[in-house]
Amino acid sequence: MGRGIVKLGKEWYVEWSTVVDAPVTFGMNRDELIEYLFEQEGNKWHDLDDPRILEIIERDVANRLERIDQKGTSFYHYRSNDFVKHNRAGKNECRLDLNQLIYWYCVQKKDPEA
Repeated sequence: MGRGIVKLGKEWYVEWSTVVDAPVTFGMNRDELIEYLFEQEGNKWHDLDDPRILEIIERDVANRLERIDQKGTSFYHYRSNDFVKHNRAGKNECRLDLNQLIYWYCVQKKDPEA
């Protein structure tokens, strides 16, 4: 599956990797998330001066945001609690609960392994 956005709690968003079953970014608020998504989508294209490309990027970001708003994640077949239940985001790949994920990745912005 790769990477997608997962909403943690009411106000935090992280990019999540299904390879490591953990966040691969620190927490972002909604405005930071939108900026991040546009940057990530823009990196896929070479000709950002083409208005058709910008339309595609805007549509893709809007679709991802809609899925996140509906299910708490941009992944198609999962909900945000699926990732919280089955993560390996803690020290020595231990599972962290939602409050611990928010504390380490959103408030402290530190890897629990560090």
